[in-house]
Amino acid sequence: SGVFFAVPSSRYEFEHPEGTGKAESPFFSLWFVALGKHTSSVYGEYLRMHSLGSRLRLAKSVHDLVECKTAGVSTTKRLNPRQRAALKKKGKP
Repeated sequence: SGVFFAVPSSRYEFEHPEGTGKAESPFFSLWFVALGKHTSSVYGEYLRMHSLGSRLRLAKSVHDLVECKTAGVSTTKRLNPRQRAALKKKGKP
């Protein structure tokens, strides 16, 4: 059993509610995939069928997600709100 993660190879676009002021999604997409006793076989079959490339990247662990740069997963410590506001004010992402 277990779980794996499916991460789109390009940023997934979402429609935003009117008036939110967001030009694009502020987060990355990923799906948790748990299929009971079929999880491992589906994971292996997907990799076998899409060995030359795919629109989804699969990861079995958080470490794998960090390696999958499009997942937006980081192990660096997040700045506190005051520090993030100061960076935003300076114009840095």
